[in-house]
Amino acid sequence: MKRNKHLLTNARLYAGTLLTRDHKLVKASFKLEKHKLCRKEQHSKRTPKPNIAAIVNKEESQRRYQNTLDTKLSSITSDRKNNTDNSKARADSVPDRLKCVQTIIKQSIEESVGCVATARQNKHNDEELSQLSKRQKDIRVKIQNTKDNNKRDRLKIERNRLLHTIRKRQIKLKNEEIEKKIEGINSAKCDHAMFKATRLLYQKQFKNHKVEDQEGKLASNPNDILDIVSSHFKSKFEDEKVEEITPFEGEPKPLKNPITPEEVRKSFNSLSNNKAPGEDQIHAELLKYGTPLLDQTIADIFNTTFSKHENLDINTGVLIAIQKPGKKKGPPNNLRPITLLNSLRKALSIITLNRIRPFVEEYLSKSQSGFRPDRSTADVVWTHKWLAAKTLKEDVIIKISGIDMSAAFDTIDRNQLLNIIATIVNEDELRIIRFVLSNTKIKTRINGATKTNTFISNVGTPQGDSLSPVLFIVYLEHALKEVRTTLPRPIVKYEKEIPNEIAYADDVDFIGQDYVNINEIQETLHKYQLKVNTDKTEFTALSKNEEDWKNAKKVGSLIGDLEDVERRKQLSTAALNKLYHVWMKGNKLKTTTKIQLYKSLVKSILLYNCSTWALTLTEEEKINAFHRKQLKKVLNIKFPVKITNKSLYKKCQEKPLSLQILKARWNLFGHILRRDSDIPANRATRAYFIQYGHKLRGQPTTTLPIVLNRDLGLIDHFRLHSTDDLVKITELAKDRKQWRELSARIEKAAEASQTVNWDATRQ
Repeated sequence: MKRNKHLLTNARLYAGTLLTRDHKLVKASFKLEKHKLCRKEQHSKRTPKPNIAAIVNKEESQRRYQNTLDTKLSSITSDRKNNTDNSKARADSVPDRLKCVQTIIKQSIEESVGCVATARQNKHNDEELSQLSKRQKDIRVKIQNTKDNNKRDRLKIERNRLLHTIRKRQIKLKNEEIEKKIEGINSAKCDHAMFKATRLLYQKQFKNHKVEDQEGKLASNPNDILDIVSSHFKSKFEDEKVEEITPFEGEPKPLKNPITPEEVRKSFNSLSNNKAPGEDQIHAELLKYGTPLLDQTIADIFNTTFSKHENLDINTGVLIAIQKPGKKKGPPNNLRPITLLNSLRKALSIITLNRIRPFVEEYLSKSQSGFRPDRSTADVVWTHKWLAAKTLKEDVIIKISGIDMSAAFDTIDRNQLLNIIATIVNEDELRIIRFVLSNTKIKTRINGATKTNTFISNVGTPQGDSLSPVLFIVYLEHALKEVRTTLPRPIVKYEKEIPNEIAYADDVDFIGQDYVNINEIQETLHKYQLKVNTDKTEFTALSKNEEDWKNAKKVGSLIGDLEDVERRKQLSTAALNKLYHVWMKGNKLKTTTKIQLYKSLVKSILLYNCSTWALTLTEEEKINAFHRKQLKKVLNIKFPVKITNKSLYKKCQEKPLSLQILKARWNLFGHILRRDSDIPANRATRAYFIQYGHKLRGQPTTTLPIVLNRDLGLIDHFRLHSTDDLVKITELAKDRKQWRELSARIEKAAEASQTVNWDATRQ
């Protein structure tokens, strides 16, 4: 009631004669009409936003915006050249120039294409529904005030009929709303508009968080929630003991290699569309569809900043806290921070990243697969699958010590990071990184709050830009180099051949005959303010006699193939059911549109890291049947309607899922063979063919090497039995044209060898 206390009048407190009781009577008057007006004023304060979609989708609007922008930028450029007054020249500082350019960008978009009103998503605003609701409320009051039982029963019957009518009306309005949204999907002219219209079907309106204070009580007032959330993240991102980094060091001097307009344009083009803007409210599209004159102006501002040591206020981020999925609501620890950065700050980070990438690639070890070109989570899963195949083939045990760091990105020491970076990159890049890491402020924002809280962030890599992950893995690599000196040297022969370390960002797996000493690793990492999350640290033993390792999760995939496939089926089914209204309104949507939505929103979840699966022919047929079942749901085909498998695939422009998995498997195999021979994936592949222990008896378990060899058996080609075979196929993979021809031959042979007669089989 704090924000609405002006609506309360004539409050009186009365105490009874029994002083031992704490019961009191409170009388007050509420100005409800003013409360409604107050809420209406709050809703009407939503300011219009620039029509960004116009310059993205319409070339004419784009040209108008560019012409307006060029005209305004040319005028201020000529004014600066003609300005001879020294006092005015001194006032024209770099921050002032930046503010002027930002104002011009906003004015140009408003004058050229205008603004659009932001509509609030409310419930159905229906006059008939309002009248029915009012009638049932009046009847409810009569029921409470009526003493005659017969009359009360008649009123209850009448009210129940009204409630049924209200429910039917609500269902009808909801169906009309769904049909309207589906029509929006059907009329979408581009993929982005189609997916945006689809999300409106299932996205929920954002609600304020339920946050507990230190006493465990839930806060309801938005301003109180803001204070709790802000103080929580301030304790994580601000350390009073740490000395803050200054944006500049030494005497002012220009960059040896100044930032060029071409670099600025390249960074603008790398920005993603349809992202929320930062504090300056400059959308990425306004820079992306700008002009060469804007590129030159921004490049001059960046270069002048370093030549004159004039700071730019572009390092302030807007923090929005979202609830972590599956976590209890209330504790602030279960909130995930999302930081919205200024688009110019993102562009400067991209420029820096493009400059330092060659130096970073040379510095990082081969074991790191995170945030690097031509590397992905598939590399990590591929390596684990080949190590597991080794233990299923021979009498060896491979032990994996998987460590996970808690809030690793948010704990690093920036001064230590700069010292590490100084040994890798050039002076210019070091100066830019220092500037990016300095004066980082975070402004916390909560829906409904009438204020914002700002605090300094002086630990961790700044949230929200593309440079931060790369800086982190450089920092982590420096710490891991010291960790490696404390680990025991490989003694057993196969330990020298298999990869001893597999890393993806802060998920690091140490591999060997024995588990590593986590306490020693913690002591070393503690020097770099990195903490090991002992709750998420996993010890996994790969062995023929063990089964637990099959459920071990590595970067989102389970090591066991059948277990991973089953989990993918469950996740894809949940995604399919989420779009229930899309599939059920089959007559409203084109088949091609529905299939496109299925491939993007459902099938991509089902086939995550499918290139590492090793399935028997029976298991492949099961997943083909599961795929066909989903396609029938998409097309709304139900019993007793029948359709042949061949007709179903043709109508959906699809192929059996087993063929798609085979193609992905050989694409990844060739990609890995073309990479450096010392990466963990290639080392694990080579180690599989070197015999260390006794070969296990019995029928061999279906593993990734066996499936690859089975694929090669479909054509008259060499097999994959030994190291010599691997060397031959590695040489073949280096020629992309020959590898594509080999993959196409295998895929064609697999399609021809399908044992199912699609014309005869009916599902």
